[in-house]
Amino acid sequence: RMSEQEILDFLSGDARTQTGEKLVVQPGGTARDVMTAHFRRTTEAAYNVDLSGFADAEVVDTIEYHLFPNMMIFPAFLLSMVYRFLPVANDPDRSTFEIMLLRPVGRDGTRPEAAMLQELGPADSFTSIPELGQAFGHVFDQDTGNLLLQQEGFYTMGKRAQTLANYQEVRTRHLHQTIDKYLAGTL
Repeated sequence: RMSEQEILDFLSGDARTQTGEKLVVQPGGTARDVMTAHFRRTTEAAYNVDLSGFADAEVVDTIEYHLFPNMMIFPAFLLSMVYRFLPVANDPDRSTFEIMLLRPVGRDGTRPEAAMLQELGPADSFTSIPELGQAFGHVFDQDTGNLLLQQEGFYTMGKRAQTLANYQEVRTRHLHQTIDKYLAGTL
């Protein structure tokens, strides 16, 4: 079992306070409390926002909402982004995967500058986008690499449909049932 300080060290990497000190869990505190407070301070300073009216979960937890038929929204301040998947014509082996990173409007109403569209080809790495950084780009590389492996697995599994778990994959099942109804005109 890891101590709260060990958890914090693992989560924070080399994160430091504004004065350059290492983040420390005080007696009776938790790594989550320290990371949340640190994230509030750094986000408020970086984007000129006030997060005092938001619950810890709204600030740091990665919550996702699915919007039919092809969008996932992550509204938390820690990782505020949108995924959108679009088909390429009628080709089941190709799609467009869009990632939109969102930034808050400042206290004074200042809006972030619009980002430039950056396009990657199927073999390109997300780490090549400086705004994502190596670590974050690597996560997207893993996710898209997994998609390719899943697609190959569908072709080699020897049956016409995938088997979904009753509980963990209920959203996937519901999505496909909804798409089937939509295509049949019964939705």
